Amino acid sequence: METSSAFSLSVLKKRYHVLQVLCFTTWMANVLFMIFGIIFVHELGVSISGIFLFNLSIISISFITSSLLNHHSDKKRQRKHFAMLSYILRATGILLLSFAGNILFIILYYIITALLNPISFEVAIIYELGEQMEKIKMKEKSRKEREENAATRYYLGYRLFGSLGWAIMAPIAGFGISLLNNKLPLDPLTQMPVAGYRIFFIIAALIYFVAALVLGLIYEEYRKQDMQVQDLQNQENISSGHGNGLKRFLLTHSGFVVFLATMFIFHAGSTLFQTPYGVFLKEFSGGRLELVGISYFFSAIPEVPLFMVAYMLINKRGYRFTLSLSFLLEISRIILTIFIIPVGNPLLVLPLQSMNSFSLRWPSITHGISQELSPNNRATGMNLNLLVQKSGGFLGSVIGSIISSLVPAGIETYSMLFMTSLIFISCNTIIFTSGGYISKRGQR
Repeated sequence: METSSAFSLSVLKKRYHVLQVLCFTTWMANVLFMIFGIIFVHELGVSISGIFLFNLSIISISFITSSLLNHHSDKKRQRKHFAMLSYILRATGILLLSFAGNILFIILYYIITALLNPISFEVAIIYELGEQMEKIKMKEKSRKEREENAATRYYLGYRLFGSLGWAIMAPIAGFGISLLNNKLPLDPLTQMPVAGYRIFFIIAALIYFVAALVLGLIYEEYRKQDMQVQDLQNQENISSGHGNGLKRFLLTHSGFVVFLATMFIFHAGSTLFQTPYGVFLKEFSGGRLELVGISYFFSAIPEVPLFMVAYMLINKRGYRFTLSLSFLLEISRIILTIFIIPVGNPLLVLPLQSMNSFSLRWPSITHGISQELSPNNRATGMNLNLLVQKSGGFLGSVIGSIISSLVPAGIETYSMLFMTSLIFISCNTIIFTSGGYISKRGQR
């Protein structure tokens, strides 16, 4: 007969596996609207400069809504309902995009999907689950010490499913959209061959609607079983005295302030590279959506082993070292991309896509925040990081809009955007490395 503790652990494991499946499916949807959605908007006549301006609207809206709702999530210690809301908003926005025939639908799509980002709630849920499972394992096995960075291991196990979902859907979407665009009649709204986009966007919207439904039906059922775990966590939270943890942390930890500053600079540069990248791939490959899909397969599939490498590096060298490596990898990728543009061979893009700095960067960021901030501040802390990143993205979008409006349309536009991105990310790497060194000396 199972003990109550063992039963609680089995329930938490089932919840964790359900969340892994949801991660897999939602990231299948993500590649559809995050990559092919931008290409679709561009095909409808929105310029690269216009895409950067839409990006500004996303950042501006999410500044307000995400801040308020993430703070409320931490205050109430409720993640599920906010995650469900974010899924429903994304589904609604994507559904509007699938019927877009004019600028109004595109604007509504950008506004609705910008209202709430699910990622901060997902990260908080997984890290809390990981910590809860470790507490129960410690009690069962009478261990005196918790496995170091165990919650990060759980998060990486969760996020791997997202990488697999993205990798599987990217080539399917590339070939599928291209095939349907060519086989189906011209779209009646635009008189353009875009029916394939619309069909795949409807699929993405359905995935998010179903994800919200599953989370609502199953996650709550498991929450009823973990009162003992919650009591343990509440006792630990009370003893930690974390009421003003975030404010106190920012005032007393210069290293984290440097971290936020470098996130701002990095994302200013990253926005200049990533925002137009899907459109660049389509134009660079002569309009071949199949190559776009394959290239994003090459981008996602290395995340599976690299997430494990990131976990080992974080354990041995710390998240700052691993984050610095991710910056250097991104610099190398941008430099090589700039070099291959004059060559004109789109196949050379494929190996560069495997130089995925995200797989080292994101585990480092989530681990750093989870270690530095108390549980009741994690969603707020993650959101603070996202807001700083969005601030950098805002600056990058302004610069990108200016550059793409001044430089004549064509491949030269992307070269200029990528070179500007390189300058920002190089400066970011220097500041982060030197700032970390100064912070360490100050703590001696």
